[in-house]
Amino acid sequence: MTEAICSITLFSATPVDSTPGIPFNFKHIYGTNRVDEGPLCHRRVWRVFTLAAPSLLATFSPYTDNTASFGFGPDGKDPYPFSVKPDRKLTLEDIMKMNRDYYEGTDFDQSSGTDAGPFGDVMRYMPTPLWQDPINGVEWDAYKKGLGYQRVISLWRTAYSTVTQSRGFLPDEIGGVSWIAQYAPHQSVFVPVYAAVPTVPSSQRIGTQYRVERLSNYWAHSVTANYLSRWYKYTIGDVREMQAKLENALFTKQPVVEAHALELLQTNADREGAIKYLEEYQENAAVGVRDAWWEFFWAMTSKYR
Repeated sequence: MTEAICSITLFSATPVDSTPGIPFNFKHIYGTNRVDEGPLCHRRVWRVFTLAAPSLLATFSPYTDNTASFGFGPDGKDPYPFSVKPDRKLTLEDIMKMNRDYYEGTDFDQSSGTDAGPFGDVMRYMPTPLWQDPINGVEWDAYKKGLGYQRVISLWRTAYSTVTQSRGFLPDEIGGVSWIAQYAPHQSVFVPVYAAVPTVPSSQRIGTQYRVERLSNYWAHSVTANYLSRWYKYTIGDVREMQAKLENALFTKQPVVEAHALELLQTNADREGAIKYLEEYQENAAVGVRDAWWEFFWAMTSKYR
């Protein structure tokens, strides 16, 4: 997947531990012991599960070992569960909010504390270890702890993030859709891409990380994020307002678009026409978001001059 909710299940071809008589632990059996990187992954799991079910906060610890073998349950000795039941039915917006999370409101909030600087910048980078830089590096134990760094869900180096809808009550041509946000989702916008459409929007399939491409969704969000993160605690409100404006318009239009596609399928028996219609819609949606975000960048440049 992506730098979003990629750590919930970590699969390995060979079981790590399958000793008879030991209670089943999904992570032990199918996971990879990433040694010092373990806590960086498991804290994401803790965060997603407790966002889905806040009622678990009292019995779910963000501290565990490399195989998540404890930290859950009344006494904290149970292993992390494979899954949890949400406290309520989750919406698209709920899942998107999870993808955008950087532990805000917790002890690991990257927008607060000394390391966030005076403007709460969540763009946090790993420090250089002492063995790489004897003058400016940090000691190994401090490096492993992160020294103020947390591997948040919406990480600055995220290439893209997805939220998928699989809806069996709709024909396959319409029911499967992925909402894709290029760049870190807390600074990006989710755009619908239908599984039955043979292409992805043009603005989502061009560009490279080594050269700015004005026609790319990724670069519209990346350039804006790099500029506005310098004054994060002041600018994030503008970003969220713009995200909500664009995504709410897409949420509102989605049932209208899908109703027309369904009519083409069922009434006119025009499968090719329905897919073509969805292809044109997602193309316009992605390009529209890209263009709107560039305009947003220029507006923010003047506002935060």
